[in-house]
Amino acid sequence: MNAQPPTGPQDRAAALGALAARLLARDRTAGAVAAAPAARRAARHCADAARADGSAEVLAVSAHLLSAAGWILFDAGARQPAGWVNRQALQLADQAGDRATAHLVVATLSMREAHHGRPAAACAWAEAALESGPLPPRTAAVLRLRTARAHADAGGRQRALVEADRARSLFLDGPGARDPEWTWWVDEQELQGHRGLVLAALGDRERAAAHLRLATAGPAGPSYRSLFAAELLSVLVAAGAWREAEQQAVALHASRGAVAGGGSARTAAVLRTALRQVRRHPRAPAGLRDAVQEIGIRTPGARPRTGGHPDTPRSPT
Repeated sequence: MNAQPPTGPQDRAAALGALAARLLARDRTAGAVAAAPAARRAARHCADAARADGSAEVLAVSAHLLSAAGWILFDAGARQPAGWVNRQALQLADQAGDRATAHLVVATLSMREAHHGRPAAACAWAEAALESGPLPPRTAAVLRLRTARAHADAGGRQRALVEADRARSLFLDGPGARDPEWTWWVDEQELQGHRGLVLAALGDRERAAAHLRLATAGPAGPSYRSLFAAELLSVLVAAGAWREAEQQAVALHASRGAVAGGGSARTAAVLRTALRQVRRHPRAPAGLRDAVQEIGIRTPGARPRTGGHPDTPRSPT
């Protein structure tokens, strides 16, 4: 017998919530690129549901689902759809009075602006939320991480480090009853990883590597955290730490989720940069070149070299 479609606000909200849970589970295990087609379908379905039922309950769950879809599309590199979906999520969250989801969407929009080279806009998004009123500690910690990265990208070392320290202080206050459910991923590895990204953006490679090592040393987390492992490789290559860079490249190759086509487009972009650095560096050892060659075979958009000296220019394609 076919399942009956949801008929009331509670049924519709439950169906949308179940869809969001499946979508997030797909992202955590397989990565954003693999989850992106389902995220697109979910976003279309969600928009239809919100138009059909404007109850606060359905609007709130729709905002939650769209926030998940928007995050996945951003991490999958779908620039324009991610922007549209996240703005829709923010609009619905505001209509439903769901501040928790609104803050999550703002954190994603801030990261999106930073990723596309607009640190001032990234900072503006996060600071507006921080100034909107008292926030749960973990929510404020995430937004402080966003402002830290924005200031680092703009070259503001002192302000970036102050904001990163504030984020850590908020995290160390411990989880509280007011922290929304979505902050489950705000843990020690997350803090260490973002501190490493901030320091890498500031050009402090040695300290960045120290924090990124801590971020990648713990138990496996969400698929997107392959970004921290890729950034560690990039930092080590830039610092000329060849032995550890080779070890990291071998570890990345062994961790199929970090470089497979279904993962994070952001991770793939960082890996492509690291691979180019190795191929063009005359002092990069053969073992490291071999290791990145293996990664390049499986990293989307990173064409492996098939012959010739690594420093030989290639004609544009």
